[in-house]
Amino acid sequence: MELLWRNHDVFFQLLSFSLDMDFSLSQKNSQREYAKYFISYTSVFLVKDVLDLELIERKIGSKAGVFMRLFFNNELISNEFIREVIYKSEFIGRIEGYSEWIEYPLMLAAKSVISFSKEKGIGLNDVIPSSFNISNYLKEYLLSWAYEEGKLSNDAEMYFKLNFDKKYKMISSILENKSY
Repeated sequence: MELLWRNHDVFFQLLSFSLDMDFSLSQKNSQREYAKYFISYTSVFLVKDVLDLELIERKIGSKAGVFMRLFFNNELISNEFIREVIYKSEFIGRIEGYSEWIEYPLMLAAKSVISFSKEKGIGLNDVIPSSFNISNYLKEYLLSWAYEEGKLSNDAEMYFKLNFDKKYKMISSILENKSY
């Protein structure tokens, strides 16, 4: 596989064919299983950094969204790496249809950020990526989560209060009652 990875023409043609499989079908056949294995092996062992994902995105074009969905749903990909991809790379916003699969990896990345941050240590860009657009619903959810954990910085808390006042007041009320 390592040798194949270095031969970009052949490798990305095989990856593209693998991504054409319909994995939602309940019937298993060897071709579909080989394709799943190829994609999983690529995700776990060949993708070592964000540059590898950017290369895949460039080489497979419109199928990048399918690959990214499968990549982020692979349980062997570390949350640390997912966080790096989500928050420190610009290419996600270029992938067609990213809004259809971004919620799960974004929540995994946010979980990592919230879990390992100090009190009042999360800035707005630490929980809401600035490199691509997400829905207001998802912004509200992520900010609510960080606020409830007491991790939002003062600036991020102010943004939360100004843009999602109803949710901010509701959580503040709950937190106040909890402290008594």
